[in-house]
Amino acid sequence: MVVVVVVIVIVVVIIFVVVVVLAEVVVVVVVVVVVVVVVVVFVVVVVVVVVKLVFVLVFVVVACVERIPRRCRSDLIITIIVVVIIITIVVVVVVLVVVVVVVVVVVVVVVVAVLLIILLLLLS
Repeated sequence: MVVVVVVIVIVVVIIFVVVVVLAEVVVVVVVVVVVVVVVVVFVVVVVVVVVKLVFVLVFVVVACVERIPRRCRSDLIITIIVVVIIITIVVVVVVLVVVVVVVVVVVVVVVVAVLLIILLLLLS
């Protein structure tokens, strides 16, 4: 009778550990997938916004360049180039910051999940 109870307890503990480990793996996979999707969508939106902004700037320059005196055209072109460069740098920095934050969050989640799995295995 005691042997049967011990075997049942061992089987229940093993099943519990397996279920918890699988749940942790599922949580980690879901978090990673969500993070990757968010980063991809963010990058695509940023790229689309920058491309549209550049097209608008080019359109404005082409539309206005004939009305501007010759001596001012070079100043306008330099200003537009500087604005495009600044916007590009800001967008790249924002994208890099978002990607770094997302990677850090994913790494923390994975490390916590692995530590929980190890803790559960040690306690069982």
